[in-house]
Amino acid sequence: MAEASRRNGTRAVVQINYVGRKPHEMTLAEIEEASDAFVAAARRAVDAGFDGVQIHASHGYLISCFLTPSKNQRDDAYGDGPDGRRKLLLEVTERVRDEIGPDRILCCKLGSVDGLDNSLPLDETVETAKQLEALELHALELSTTIGGEHMDPITEGIDSVEKEAYLLRETVAVKEAVGIPVMQVGGLRTLSLMEQMVAEGKCDMISMCRPFLREPDIVNKFHDGMSTRSACISCKKCLSQSGSICVFNRE
Repeated sequence: MAEASRRNGTRAVVQINYVGRKPHEMTLAEIEEASDAFVAAARRAVDAGFDGVQIHASHGYLISCFLTPSKNQRDDAYGDGPDGRRKLLLEVTERVRDEIGPDRILCCKLGSVDGLDNSLPLDETVETAKQLEALELHALELSTTIGGEHMDPITEGIDSVEKEAYLLRETVAVKEAVGIPVMQVGGLRTLSLMEQMVAEGKCDMISMCRPFLREPDIVNKFHDGMSTRSACISCKKCLSQSGSICVFNRE
């Protein structure tokens, strides 16, 4: 996969994640074990030939639960205030950077808002982003911590340009606070909107997920003028027990 991904000069990074356990249940030894697992995953990725890794700190997985006040009820060094809530992410980031070296790409998909009860202040996320930058992070992608009614990382029914870029407020706030590239994600489907946001300095790069399941060659279509909007209808049916496969492409 690394060899195929890097053809034609393309850069490729692996997203690394930890899905088990909850903050309030974990012992300090188990937290260290999770941190060790991130470091080991990063080493496997670069040894396989990838250009670097993206640390997943979003969508209700382990690190994003530590970041979310309503999920992190610890009263020790890994909770009890903003510094404690971001401690695991910063430790993992620093250790991964040391493991893969300064020449490898290191990014983070950062949960910026709590979709379930809106308990995570945006200014807390901005400060986390600034501290990640100080650890020589190369780029940030802003998403949600816990999905829910307030904000969902995989919103349905994005059928007009007005419904796209639903994480723009969070992205702009972080973009204004850091000097590293910031990626805009969240329902982006229309090429002209993507170009506009980059041109206006609201983000540095565009990130997409589901559109690639519907049209793996969507970037080439944009480049060659064959398309101006993704054919993805945001139905969410690609997220099923059988894996992330677009229902229109099953055959």
